[in-house]
Amino acid sequence: MTSASATLDSPGSPADTSAPDRRSPLRTAELALAAFGVVAAVLVAVDAPGVVRAVVDFVAMLLVPGWAVLRRFPAIEPAARLVFTAVGSIVVFTLLSLVMAWTGLWHPRAVAVVVLLAGAALILRRPLAPLATVHSHSRVVSAAPRRRRDRERGTAVWPFVALAVAAVLFGVGVALTNSGDLGQFGLLPALPVFWYLAVAICFVVAMLGLFTTRRSHGLLAASIGLLTVILYATPNLVESAPRLPWVYKHIAVTNYLFSSGHVDTSIDLYNRWPGLFSFSASLGAAIGLHDAVSYASLAEVFFALVDGVLVLAIARTISRHRRWAWTAVLVFTFGNWVGQNYYSPQAFAFMLYLTAALVAMMALGGEPRRIMSRIEGQLARPARRLGRAINTETLGISQSSRARVVAIVALLALQGVIAASHQLTPYMAILTLFPLFVLGYLRPFWVGLAVVALPLAYLVPNFGYIEKHFGLFSSFNPVANATTASVSAVGVSQAASLQSHGVMLLTGLAVLLALAGFVRHLLNGHVRMTLVVAWFAAAPILTVFGQSYGGEGKFRVFLFGLPFYAMGVAWLFWSGKGLPRLQKTGLIATLSVLLVLFVGTYYQPEASLRISKSDVTAATWLDEHFEKNDTAATLSDSFPLLIGPNYPKYTLRYTQVYSLDGLLTLRPDVTNADIEDFILHGYSTIPGGRTWVAFSENQEHTAILSGAFTKADVRQLEATVAAESKLAYDHDGTRIYRIDNR
Repeated sequence: MTSASATLDSPGSPADTSAPDRRSPLRTAELALAAFGVVAAVLVAVDAPGVVRAVVDFVAMLLVPGWAVLRRFPAIEPAARLVFTAVGSIVVFTLLSLVMAWTGLWHPRAVAVVVLLAGAALILRRPLAPLATVHSHSRVVSAAPRRRRDRERGTAVWPFVALAVAAVLFGVGVALTNSGDLGQFGLLPALPVFWYLAVAICFVVAMLGLFTTRRSHGLLAASIGLLTVILYATPNLVESAPRLPWVYKHIAVTNYLFSSGHVDTSIDLYNRWPGLFSFSASLGAAIGLHDAVSYASLAEVFFALVDGVLVLAIARTISRHRRWAWTAVLVFTFGNWVGQNYYSPQAFAFMLYLTAALVAMMALGGEPRRIMSRIEGQLARPARRLGRAINTETLGISQSSRARVVAIVALLALQGVIAASHQLTPYMAILTLFPLFVLGYLRPFWVGLAVVALPLAYLVPNFGYIEKHFGLFSSFNPVANATTASVSAVGVSQAASLQSHGVMLLTGLAVLLALAGFVRHLLNGHVRMTLVVAWFAAAPILTVFGQSYGGEGKFRVFLFGLPFYAMGVAWLFWSGKGLPRLQKTGLIATLSVLLVLFVGTYYQPEASLRISKSDVTAATWLDEHFEKNDTAATLSDSFPLLIGPNYPKYTLRYTQVYSLDGLLTLRPDVTNADIEDFILHGYSTIPGGRTWVAFSENQEHTAILSGAFTKADVRQLEATVAAESKLAYDHDGTRIYRIDNR
């Protein structure tokens, strides 16, 4: 591999002679961005109302701070520059938000104004050094006659027209989808043929961009970007409220921080790891959105797009092979069935983890230690026997001392924010990065020690809480940790069983093809890069030796390895020169199978994952009326009980809130009479307290579909509760009853 930074010309070098002409449009764009930042700061300062203000401020906060810093260092690969700008801004605001949340000095709008104005001022100043331009050694100037080039430009328009048609079909498909009465196959039969045509068109255009001889980064970016939006945005677009029952606890913590302006470590784990929540609460205050419900549904497609660009940037750092890099993005996009892109600390931390991997691989590379050189020599023997040249390329090594310093600072800042945002992800970073520092693939070594020290230092004051409530280790039995069930087997439908088999097939296919790709790349003489990427893919497996993570540890293993499995799968088809017809057919078939499996497994469970808008409104009302001595029961866990700033009142006692179908999961032999008695006399014993019981059409649909209750059971339960209580809330099919404790 040619180091990405090796293509960067230092200021004043001969290759920089044409820079003034190239920088002129960039400088114009910079001035426009600075003005945009000032406008956004004014909108924040005057607290202007409206959606336009929210969009303008969000875009400015995502671009201005990151670019103000990034512009002062030598140019990097365009995909990496894009994500560094956005993620850099996020890290800056997260660090400031954490300080505000920890100190209680909560002034997010003032901080946003200062950061935007400071960023605009830095952009307006002349750069400390001329901006360098990336010169890719793989770029070839076409010698085709003018007529042929003109013909290619004409034909290049049609794929974009096809994508415009796909976008229209996608919009029509979403508008025609009825998600209110989903069966066991979820959204799959509910989506109209227009939606499936949109997916097919995007896929065909992506294949066209992948196999065309012309440089088609724009076409690939447009087709894969639109395909990603269609796949990951559809569920939230066709539903009236943010999907997934468990996302509402995250919304509740965010709303609590927004309301209180500080964390309270006595409440729960989230207040001890508040990275995402403090950032989101301060962001909401700055852009004028005071309830996380209003933007939580955007997280799923946002993280999917950013993670895709990060995979592209990492791949482009490893190799300038256009088709290989974009194939890795497609495999990653189609393989990410885990569903961790929703509004959550793990999605936020995973994005930062990929950014940290990109920073390290792009600028902190080094020559491996002698023992690894010997191992590489042994692994290269089969390739030598086949007459292949052995590539001893290194990871990216920045030629600019300033860029190397900023890379180190960025890596440590990223690990610090990760450590304050999620309990597992910083240790994934340790497992993958620290051994590479030890073995010399990354340097300097002390940075690796700092990567280890930061999460450990953050854990120390929280160790007692973790040990008391969760336990630091589940066991040292990797088999048990990897096989621990994360969901109940009660009420599993035939469609859900098929979905689980599809998930296993999708996972197994990705891993097996990746292994084959690693072997093929080794046999082609690319020993060093194969070892590094394979290590990033395999290292997450080590986490199963410590924590089952509530049965979700195995999902995290696949998620953290997937970007690098995807590169291995891409190597299976693009390692070596050219692509024979049989391999081309194999690649199209593989991507087609992955896409079909993804759609089937990702959209099937939707009936149990959707949340109705009426339930969200009712839960918000209940949050305003719930007191610390109260108890709440719901028919199904699809009702978002924890949603507002008063959520700590719901978490004071064990089983202070519970779902009736959850009782059946714990005790399948429980009868309706037992449940009725439990509601009326179980935990409703605190004098002066009240028991709130919520029934709704969406809960009823979910409970019946899961097999927990029949329609007659639900009717009988509600009639019994209604006879012993007062109807306190009744709106849009959602009813909340209040039972006053004696």
